This record gives sequence, structure tokens and C-alpha cells, in this order.
Amino acid sequence: MDDQKNEEGHSAYRTGGFHPVYIDDIFNDHYIVCNKLGYGAYSTVWLARDTNREHGHEHQYVALKVLSGECYYTDVDIFEREILRHLRDNGKPTMPGYPFICHLLDDFEITGPYGKHVCLVFPLMGETLRSFGALFQRSLVPYVTMRRFTIEIALALHYAHNQGVIHTDIQPNNIFVQIRDRTLVERYLQEQKPPDQDREVPYRPIPSCPLQNYYFTRHESDSINGFSVVLGDWGVASWKTKHLSENIQPVALRAPEVLIKAPWDETTDWWNLGAVVLEVYCAIRMFSGMVSKPAEKSSHYDVRMHLAEMVDFFGPFPRTLLAKGDPKLVKDVFSEDGTVSAFPQLRRPELASEEIMEGLNQEAREEFASFLRFVMKLDPSQRPDAEQILRHPWLDALRDKTQMNPAVAAQTATPPVKPRSYTTDTGKSLWRRLTPTFFLGATIVQLAVFQWPWRWTLSGAPVLTLFLLHGDNSGNRVLPFCHIWTLFTTVNLAYAVASTSWLLYWVFAALCYPAIYITCLFQYRTVGNTTRWILRGFLKQLHFVDDKIALFDIPALEIDTEVDGLLVLRGISLSLSTLSFTVHGVEVGIKLSNDLELAIQTERVTVSMFRSIEVDDCFANIKGGKQPLTLGQSRSMSMDEGASSIGAVTDRNMPQVSETKAKMTAGNPPQDSSNAAAYKAIKKQPLHSDIAVQRYHSTLELLDASNTISQARADLRQRLTSTASTDHPDESALRAAICSQLHSKPSVPNPPQRSVKVTALRELSSPRMRRFMHRLPMLLRLLLNPLSYFHPVTIRSTTVTASGDWIKSLLVQKVFKRYDSSEMELERLQESVSSWVTDAHFTLGLGSMTGHAHVPLISTFSILCRMEFDGVVAHRALKESSIYEILKLRGVDASFVVPTFLLPHHEHIIPDKINSEADSAKCGAPVVANDETESDTTTVKMAVRGHLPATLDQDLLNFIALIVKHSKLLELDQSPSPMDDDVKGFGEFTDAINTKVKASVKKAVMGGDQWLAKLAGKALKKLEVVDGDIGYSGGIPVDLNKYRLTGWQEVEGEKLLP
Repeated sequence: MDDQKNEEGHSAYRTGGFHPVYIDDIFNDHYIVCNKLGYGAYSTVWLARDTNREHGHEHQYVALKVLSGECYYTDVDIFEREILRHLRDNGKPTMPGYPFICHLLDDFEITGPYGKHVCLVFPLMGETLRSFGALFQRSLVPYVTMRRFTIEIALALHYAHNQGVIHTDIQPNNIFVQIRDRTLVERYLQEQKPPDQDREVPYRPIPSCPLQNYYFTRHESDSINGFSVVLGDWGVASWKTKHLSENIQPVALRAPEVLIKAPWDETTDWWNLGAVVLEVYCAIRMFSGMVSKPAEKSSHYDVRMHLAEMVDFFGPFPRTLLAKGDPKLVKDVFSEDGTVSAFPQLRRPELASEEIMEGLNQEAREEFASFLRFVMKLDPSQRPDAEQILRHPWLDALRDKTQMNPAVAAQTATPPVKPRSYTTDTGKSLWRRLTPTFFLGATIVQLAVFQWPWRWTLSGAPVLTLFLLHGDNSGNRVLPFCHIWTLFTTVNLAYAVASTSWLLYWVFAALCYPAIYITCLFQYRTVGNTTRWILRGFLKQLHFVDDKIALFDIPALEIDTEVDGLLVLRGISLSLSTLSFTVHGVEVGIKLSNDLELAIQTERVTVSMFRSIEVDDCFANIKGGKQPLTLGQSRSMSMDEGASSIGAVTDRNMPQVSETKAKMTAGNPPQDSSNAAAYKAIKKQPLHSDIAVQRYHSTLELLDASNTISQARADLRQRLTSTASTDHPDESALRAAICSQLHSKPSVPNPPQRSVKVTALRELSSPRMRRFMHRLPMLLRLLLNPLSYFHPVTIRSTTVTASGDWIKSLLVQKVFKRYDSSEMELERLQESVSSWVTDAHFTLGLGSMTGHAHVPLISTFSILCRMEFDGVVAHRALKESSIYEILKLRGVDASFVVPTFLLPHHEHIIPDKINSEADSAKCGAPVVANDETESDTTTVKMAVRGHLPATLDQDLLNFIALIVKHSKLLELDQSPSPMDDDVKGFGEFTDAINTKVKASVKKAVMGGDQWLAKLAGKALKKLEVVDGDIGYSGGIPVDLNKYRLTGWQEVEGEKLLP
């Protein structure tokens, strides 16, 4: 069947595409699918019944939106779920505009045959404005109704913009008419029966059955006063500070700045609003951009025509806007006067003509056209805000600062644009405006007549009360959820209690004056701007932008303790309103041994105070191990020689440290600095607010552009788009390819100019404070307990890459150094093993990780840690060639139990060392010194589980089989003769027999290569269909000597709070 007849088409159901949904499917254990409502470019929408809701509940029936797999878990995720959560959780239903947004009820994730999908649950809506006009003659929405809808959409945009969100896709399809009577859904379910679906055959899309004629009764359609709309479909919405895409909006509704590729902001939504209002009311589009040549039967879109249509209605483009656009496009399209060059004059009706605004008189047409010209300014900087739009005579929604037009309010059932505590009663409103003046006058009179008010005034209570009253009058008061008289009484009652004691009086004053400053900071923009200006002058290394404090050009942290390394945080921004900070770009390089480095990079780390720690995709590379795989070197290495282990500590003299830094930074090491010098080296930021904002955003863009992860991702995208193949790799393979590219980059590719050593930072803590912390170790547990509980760690993904050279060096040190080169079988086996790892990168990808930890307050309990990984995938990447999967596991989780006495300053609770000499003396047995058996260690308990099913590539199985064979042959070579060598004749006879037996066994093992691989393949093939867990539990030994010999207890004595 043709795809066009199957709505979204069969091709939409593929890897990364739509999820196949069947009627009566159950989502998230309580949403039962009843019918299909519609579909879009990135989702399908279904009517579902919530079994957790009782019959007749407002949300018994909901709209279930199942996003395609490419919306999330890709390199560029959309923001829909995060934006909807933000709009829902950061406002209240009483706020203007909140009721006119289609809010999220629930969200969850599912895994299907085509990938992982995000599901969003919304209230059930009737239809969109695209089809709503069909209820009326000539598809024209009534004039009064259109004005009311415009007010509701403007309020919705006002709320979204205040929350830092830009919709970017305002069109009739995304504006929904609300259902007035939800009981009518039962009639829909009885009359609209979905077709039968066969689960045994490939999935076929079923036709959509919208609620177009089932959300009102026919006799109600004549009275349209009760209809109301909401703004929905936030799938391509963007944050003000982070855009999903620069190419936004439907083509015919695009704002001029978007067409000429200039920067855009929330004002593009107001352009959309004006274009949509005319389209919905008149059923015609203001712009089309379509041109056709006389010889052509069909027309095509031309951006020059689109721009010429804008000039025809709104005049030439201002030079200030053209200067921000794409220079090549502006030069090719526009003339010096801002019109479209070499383009004939359009002969279209005027905007206020009867041809465009059918059914309106001349006065109404002029007023309507005035509103469109007011909203759709070509220059975005000249477009009005929401309050100015609502005050326009065409809407007449606001008549003064505190009162909404009663006629419009009655139609829209919309609260005025003011706090809930405000009233529209004229007498009360006048009293509210005069209250601050009366309070100030009464206070001055009392100060002139009496003595006691002077002490009251010095405490700050009347000053704080005055500012609260003034903020309540202006409609921008701190703590708006509390009644003003509750705050008034609380402040002055607290003073009355504090005035009875001189100590309480000064405590009250010490708290009152900071409260005055915070109140002014919240209520008055001038105070906020002045505060930022002053702080920029005093703290020169910080950016102050709106409610954010940003720090850039941070000195690197040079690790010079147990290992050598370098830690770089490229930028930190702290948001005061959300109590969170974000680290922009983290680069870590650690020297594990003389020829081995570990490089870790991630683009972003977000720490939400007392909520969570979120880490973006994390990429780690193990570099080094260039040791050639030669028999001569492998024979020369003895078991007891000082071959450095991976965690060995190197000799750190100054030349070696400098060499390490130079190697990690590709010859551009940061300069060693003292703490004060590094602080002074940070660049001074501008004091002007606009310049600071521009500098802040340009710095973030620079950090993103110079990030090696972003560069590798862009390079891979370019390669994928340039290839003709449509079979693109999945996300895990793309991350593996990115990590493989990062392997050749420096460990710290973007070092700052200066660095500070860890040992130098330790000196900042005074000896007195260290002694204090040592004697009160419970303070450390009191700090770690809430930090660990309130900050679960989530990592989006973790990808680790190691080169084949490093694996070869491990094989040399651990496997191939115990045999003689005369053993030709072993030599050929070694060549077969090494050939698989030569010129390749091996990547281990861990899915999203969630980590929890618990540090107990009582030292007798242990520290508990748990990590869960959603999927494990290993890839083998050939250099400059292909990448393919060799291992896949459904998931992994691990738990650790760590003794509390391993925390710093807890050496007093370390168990006593077993005294073997004393025990032996008690038993009367001689004491034998044996340092190897008397190890002073403890154990960290570990349990690791892998979740089946698992898939292993045959090449990996062959490689494992070769390693196993090699180990067995070495055991045969090194096994001693069972007879005593002193037995001459019979011993020689048995040696000969043993030699022949060994030869036979070797031949059998070498000849059973294919048989062994086939046997392993059959056994492991069953793991692909088995559900269950496979795990390991054991202990990690920890040497206690360094924990005992700290020297603190001998110097400081006993603990105060153990």
C-alpha cells in the first residue's frame, strides 16, 4: 500500500523512527491506548485512558504523545520534555498565561524495537485552529472570538518568555481549542472504533480519528463564548540562552531576522502571532514566497519573493537589521534603500483592504491593521512586549497598570496581569496605592513627637515594612504567595519580641538590614543593575549577567600528589534563581605510568544544589603503551623486575613534571603560578550590562566551538552527510567514533595560561583549622551525609577507548614473556593474537549511569555506593576505516561497601593490627617472622552484575579462544616432571614419556582451534536469548599502613567528636 495512504507511512517505523503502538497497549502500567488522534513529523498522538483516575475525573482520558527515537538520545536532543517540565513546575495556575499553555501531566520512557522513546502525557484537547474555522461560514472565525484567542495566546507567550522559553513554532496546528465537556469522549469511543491490528504481521499505521466533532454539542456551537485555546506542541521550542536550531518557524511565517540569518530572540514569537492571527481570521496567508514562471505549471518558494512581500506591507528593511544578517545574502538581495533589488513592484491589496479583511468596516479594518503593524515590526528591537500588546486598542485587554478590561476579562476568564492579591475594586485599589504614603507619614510624625520610634527605626523594621508595602502596590512584591498584612504583622511582632532584650535587638537588626537589601534586589530592577555594576568592579574575574555569575579563564589545577596530572575547568556559571552551577568544558589528564596517560573530557557538568549532579557524555582515552611486541624484549623482562604497573607512582622531579604538562597540552603547558598570581591573571570584565551579556554569550560560543568533542562530532556529521549511504550508525557507535578521534588529540587540548598546584592550595587551609577538623571527624560525616543523599550523580553516557598498542604491551608484560622463542607453535599463536589488536582502537561504551552514595553519621556503619549503567556496548574501530560492534550487554550495576574508617581523620577507629607474636607466645609456639603473610589490609566489598541478554561477536570469541589456548600451552610447558630428578634410569624414562605426552596434548590443543571456537560460540549464543543476571562478588584489598601512620593522633591527641 502507498505510504501516502498510510498517514505517516511504513518508512517512519525504522531505527530511530516511530514506535509501533497497538490499541489496548499499556504504557507505564496505567495508560491504556484507546485510539489514534494524529501524528506529526516527530511523534504520534494517541487517546489513552488513565486507570489511576476514577471515572469522571478531568484527566481520566489523556493525550499520549510518543516521540520518535531521534528526538532524544542523540547528539542534538530536543528540549521539549525539559521545557514542559520547566513551564509546569516554575509557575502557578493563578499566574497570567499559565492556564493558556498545554501543560505536561506526566512523562516516561519506553524501549521498543526501534530504539528508546520519550512519552509525554497531556490533557485532552478538542481540535486545532487549523480546522476550527470550518465550524463557521466561509471558514472565518468570528471577529470577537479571534480577539479573545489573541489575548490568550499573548498571555501564554508572556508567561513562557518570563520563564526563559521561546516557542519558535506558532502556527494554527499548534493552537488547541480546549474541551468544555469531557463526558462527550465516551460518545467518541462508542462511535469511532479503531480498526483491528494484527501483531503477527509487520506494523501498519492506522488512520487518525481526531476529536474534531466530539468536544461540544451542536446546540452549543452557536454560542462560542465558552471556547478557549491553549498553546501547545513545544517540540522545537528553545531556551533564551540556548537555541535548538537557528533555522526556525514554518517557512511562510518566518520572521525577517530568521530569513536573513540574523540573530533572533523571543520577539520572533510576536511576529508569528501577528501572521497567525490574520491567517486564522481571514483564512489567507499574509506571505507565501511562491513564484512561478510563465512556462512552468507549478510554483516554487523564493526567499526574495518572501522578503519583497514583507517590504510591500511594512516598508524597507532598516539598515540596523541588515547589518546583523548574512553578508552574502544581504548583498545579493537588498539594495541600498532596504528594498529587494531588481524585483518588480508587487500589486497586492493593502493590508487594511476589504479583500484581505473581509466582513469588517473601515474603522475595524484600520484598527486590525494597526495592531498587525504594531506587532510585526521589521526590526526586532522595536517590537512591543506583552503588556504593550495587551494595551493596544484592538485588544483593549489592559486599561491601567492594575486593571483588565472587564468585558474582555468576562470573555476570557483570564486573571489580570498582576499578583493574585490584587483586586479590581476601585476603592480598595486606591487605598492600596495610598498605604505606603500613609505609613511613611505616620512614621515621620511619630519620630517627631516621641522618642521610642527612633529605636524602632534604627532596627530596620519600618524600613522593611515600607518597602514591602511599596512592592505590593507596584505589583512586584517579594514572597507574593503571602498576604501583605501577614508579612506586616510578622515583621513588627518579631521586633516587639526582640526589643525586650538588647541581645535580641541587635540580632534582629543584623537580620533585618540584609532582608531589606534582598527585598529591594527582588522588587527593583535599578537595585539589581547597580549591584551587578558594583560587583563587576570589585570582583573583576566574574561575569554578572541577569541572575548568573560566570567565571572564565580559570587557572588549571596541577595534580602533584600521588599521581601527576592536570585538571581544567574552562568556565563556571552560577544561577542564583535556580541554585545551580554549570561547568562548561572539563578536561583531565592523568599520568598513570611512564608511558601511559588517562584523558577524560566532557562538555558540561550541571550541579543543582540539593537535587542532582548531571554530567554530559563523558569520553575517556587510555593513551600510551607503544612498546613493540618483540620476543627479545619479552624474554628480557623478568617477573620480579620493576616493570611499572598502571597505577605506579613515578619519580616527580621538576623537569619530569614540566615534561608531563607539555606532553598533555601538546607543547602549550600553563605557567606555574602562586595562588595570588593566578587570581590576578584572570581577565577584567566590562561593567556595562549590555556589554557583559554580549561578552558572556560570545565566550560560551567560543568555548563550544573550540571544544574537541564538538569538533569531532561536527566532523562525523559532515562525513555522514557526504556519504550516499542511508545506513547511519547508532548513537553508541557515533560516540565510539568520537572517542576514537579524541584518542589522537592532546589529553588537555585547551590549557589556560596559568596553573596552580594542589600542594599550594593545601597551604591555604590553616594548621589550626586542620587540627580542628582532625579532632572532630563527625563534622566531616555531617557534611558528607546530606551532600551524598541530595546529590545523586547521573552521567549521560561514558565511552572509554584504548589503543591496540596498549593492549599489545599488556600482552607482552602479562602473557607473552614466559616462553622461549624456539616454541614455534606459541610464536604463531602470538602472531595470531596480536594481529587482531594491531592498528585498531577498542571502545567500551556505558549507557546512562545513575550513582547513589550514603555516608552514615554513625561510624559503626559502612559507606554504601551503588552505580547502574543502562547498557554496555564494545566496539572495535579500525584506523581510518570501519567501526563495528563486538559486545553488547543489556546493563550493568555495581555496589560497593566501604569501611567508614577509610575517611580522612578516622584513623582512631581502624581495627587494631593482629599481633602474631603475642598470639604465638601465648600458645608456647616459636615466633616465625613472615612479612608476606602478615599483611595489614582491609577489604572493600564489591558486587557486580551484568544483565542478560548479551551478544558477542565471533571475532571476539576467536580472540578469547586464542588467549585461553596460549595460557594452557604455557601451563603445559612450565609444569614440572612428576618423578624425582635424582632417579637416574627410571627418571629419564619417565621424562621421555612426559615429553611425548606433552607433545600430543599440544598437538591436540593446537588442532582443536576451530572446535574450541565453535563450542564457545554455541555456548555463548544462548546468552542472546536468555534473560537474567550474571555477576561476581569479592573484595578489594586496601593497605592500612598509610592510614595508620598519619601522625595526627600522636600530635593532636584524642578526638572530641569521634
